[in-house]
Amino acid sequence: MVKAQVGIEYMAMFAILLLVLTPVLLYALDLSSTSISSIKTREAVQTMANAADKLYNFGGGRTYVDLDLPSGVKNYTIVNKTIILTMSIGNSTGNAVAMTRGNVTGSLKINEGPHRVYLEYLSSGVINITGT
Repeated sequence: MVKAQVGIEYMAMFAILLLVLTPVLLYALDLSSTSISSIKTREAVQTMANAADKLYNFGGGRTYVDLDLPSGVKNYTIVNKTIILTMSIGNSTGNAVAMTRGNVTGSLKINEGPHRVYLEYLSSGVINITGT
C-alpha cells in the first residue's frame, strides 16, 4: 500500500509542476517569437538601406536584395533618406528604421514570406525601391 501512495504522490507533484510550468513556457515561446520577428524586420530594413547606400556610392546602377518578411509587418514608409517598416508587437506597434545616404522612394509588398526587392538609381539621383 505504501508504494502505491508514493506513486500517487509523485504523480500529483508532477501534475502540479506541469500546471505551473506550462504558462511560463508558453510565455517564453511567445516572447521568443516576437523577438525573432523584430530581428527579421530590422534585418530587412538594414539590408535595403545597405543596398541603397551602395548604389548611392557608385552613383548609379541597379541591384536587388532578397528579404524574408515576418508576420506582423503592417506598413512601410520609404521617403527622403529613411526606410521604415512598422510591425505589430503584441498589442502595440514598433518601427524598424534605417537611414540612407541618398534619397529613396518606392513601394513594397508587406505580406509575410520571401520577397525580392529591386533597387535602381534614377537619373534624378533618387534610389527607387520596388518589392515583388
